[in-house]
Amino acid sequence: MSNQQNSGSEKPPAFTDELRQVLAQLPGQGWFVLLLLAWLALFHFLGNSTLGYVSTPSLFSWLDYCYEKREDDQLGYLIPFIVLALMWWNRREWAAVQKRVWWPALALVALGLVFHVLGFLVQQARISVVGFFVGLYGLTGVIWGPQWLRATFFPFVLFAFCLPLGNTAERITFPLRLLSTKISVAISHGALGINVIRQGTMLWEPTGKFQYEIAAACSGIRSLTAFLAFTIILGFVSLRSPWRRALVVATAFPLAVLSNVIRLLCIIIAAEAFGQQTGNWVHESAWFSLLPYVPSLIAVVVLSHWLAEKPAAPPEDGKSGGPLIGSSPLDAALAFPVSRRVWSVLITTVLLVGLTGGFLAHARSNQRLGKPGVKVVPVLMPGQEDGSNGATNAGGTFLAGSNSVFLPEQVLHYTSTNLPVARVVYEWLPKDTVYGQRLYRGTNGLQFLNNVVLMGGDRTSIHQPQYCLTGQGFQIMKTETDTLRITRPQPYDLTVVKLTAKGTVRGANGQPVLSHAVYVYWFVADNQLTADHAQRMWWMARDLVRTGVLQRWAFVAYLGLCPPGGEDLVYEQMKELIVAGVPEFQTTVGKAGK
Repeated sequence: MSNQQNSGSEKPPAFTDELRQVLAQLPGQGWFVLLLLAWLALFHFLGNSTLGYVSTPSLFSWLDYCYEKREDDQLGYLIPFIVLALMWWNRREWAAVQKRVWWPALALVALGLVFHVLGFLVQQARISVVGFFVGLYGLTGVIWGPQWLRATFFPFVLFAFCLPLGNTAERITFPLRLLSTKISVAISHGALGINVIRQGTMLWEPTGKFQYEIAAACSGIRSLTAFLAFTIILGFVSLRSPWRRALVVATAFPLAVLSNVIRLLCIIIAAEAFGQQTGNWVHESAWFSLLPYVPSLIAVVVLSHWLAEKPAAPPEDGKSGGPLIGSSPLDAALAFPVSRRVWSVLITTVLLVGLTGGFLAHARSNQRLGKPGVKVVPVLMPGQEDGSNGATNAGGTFLAGSNSVFLPEQVLHYTSTNLPVARVVYEWLPKDTVYGQRLYRGTNGLQFLNNVVLMGGDRTSIHQPQYCLTGQGFQIMKTETDTLRITRPQPYDLTVVKLTAKGTVRGANGQPVLSHAVYVYWFVADNQLTADHAQRMWWMARDLVRTGVLQRWAFVAYLGLCPPGGEDLVYEQMKELIVAGVPEFQTTVGKAGK
């Protein structure tokens, strides 16, 4: 009787006691800590080569900067704690697996180092982030073996959410926003009888009762990220089969679309019934922002419950299932087989990390900057305050650079005005960026903005030109490639990308006016010309690896505005301006042709 009472009143071990018992199941902790410190040191002191946005060699400081800059990426702060919590949740599974030093896991460590070297050389810190987590996963496999890697794979997958997407998220979010908008409009027309007009991701009622732009924040990466993280965690804690987990994770994409459609329909119904102000309230209300996601969350929970495997048979007496037992943490840290094979694996790991650090330090110190493909002159480049960063002297001037890209004052019948760099642009791009900006006014009444951005020692001065156009409030309608015939100093073909867009600009009376835009751009470096952003990135990486030369790429763009239907006329005039003006400021020429 007393034995039954004692067994019934037995309390689970305290957290600290169980933590000691769990740590006791990890042999070679001391060796892992040493390898981890070496790994962290590599990525702290030689982790980041893009020193423009944030001047730090640490990959972790770069991550912190990215998280602070973009709210959608701030889940990265929480992921390490979520992974640790899931590891603790599943502690009995990984504590029970056989652990041993396993040399094939060095392949994962080497793969992580390859990613980091590539990211460092081509100034793509995101690639280095991938390398860091791949190598970290490999280090655990080196110390604790293949069964450990299998048992901890799902928690480590969550580290993918530590990767800051930044502006690259637009490639994912725009199709998602567009699909959600199309479905919402179809339901509004077919089922609700509400007349809604869609243009891209913009919705409005024909009589002007309401109008909404479906922004990325409210119908894109946030919902997709949240559902992906939730389904991965749910699959990990409730399922054991890999295919069942994968099926639950795959529901994140359709459920994110479903939730966004429900939210958009709520906004449309509210705006149709009570007007724009009520629709805005539904859009901005925290409760209404969460409610559309409840059905999807319930659906995925029901799916995981339906897929759940039968519970495992209860363990026999004396076997796993009770409190974790083992030697003390100190014994576990020291009790490590020190055979010649083990020593060789550990030393090889340290050498790989050390040699990589030496190579990166050498590459950084021997990197040379290439010549620009445009003319740079010692003329001060002015900047203009625009009220960003809390500035109160909007319209004031500041010095944006001691040099500038030369652009001719007059081309054909066009005279020009030198334009200052906006404060928001100056603060966003690396400080060694060189600018050139002129507004050309023709006797025919047309105006064209010519803009050149030249990188210094940081490739992040140059980005996809589409961001510039959309950042000014334009929506891209069409993307085309064209070839212009440049006649001086020798005849050659210049390949350009032509974007046709639409947006709202301020008219002469200060009222918003619908305007179309023609935007033409290309990239130029020393003896290199391309209109392809991906090819430019590839050439830059190739040259860095082959020669150690970082080419100074410049981005050249022309922008012309016109009323709807005037795009062809504006483009023809723009081509004449480009053909006549390019030989005046661009030193790189294409291959001579007929």
